[in-house]
Parts: sequence; structure tokens; C-alpha cells
Amino acid sequence: MNKKGKDNAINYYEAEITCITCSNVFTVGSTKGKEIRVDACSKCHPFYTGQQQSMRADGQVEKFAKQQAKQQEILKQQIADAKNQKPIVKNKSKKSDKLKEVSLEDLKNSLNK
Repeated sequence: MNKKGKDNAINYYEAEITCITCSNVFTVGSTKGKEIRVDACSKCHPFYTGQQQSMRADGQVEKFAKQQAKQQEILKQQIADAKNQKPIVKNKSKKSDKLKEVSLEDLKNSLNK
């Protein structure tokens, strides 16, 4: 149900489409405008021309396996280095080793001096 007095006409144009890449020009119907510029058309777009390169799953699997092998090699090298490394021993001296045994008389004498 249209309201009275309202113009519901659609502006429909014979639009001239121009491809910026290959300068191909063709005509289509459009409500957007009379002249439209596009980046790629069916004559130059890689998908339509068959020049599109797709990633093969086989190549991705091989690449992943190569990365995993490299990581395993690095891990093995780190483990070997850790085994060959000399252990770090801290010089732990007990407090009792540092303290001398002192008698009570020696303590009294040191305080009286």
C-alpha cells in the first residue's frame, strides 16, 4: 500500500562500467549511477582468467613437518648442552663452621677487657 502523493519510482540507469586495470568497458543496468569504475573485471581478475594460485594442502603439511623437525632438533641440542654443562655448586658454609667454640671464661675475659 503506497501513500498517496509519494513518488515510488526507482531511478534505473544504463550504467557504463569501466575497469581501471584493463580499460574494459561494458554496459549494465544499475540504480547506482550512470558511470561506475571498478578495480578488476571478469577479463582481468585472476579468478576468472585462471591465473589465481591456490595454496596446496600438501605443501602446508610438508612445511609444518619441516618446522616440527627443526624444533625437535633445537630441543635435542638444548638437552645435550644441559647435560654437558658443569653443575653450579654454591659455596655453602655452615654457620657452625664459622663459629669457634668459646668457653664461658673466654667470654668473660673478652668482656672485661
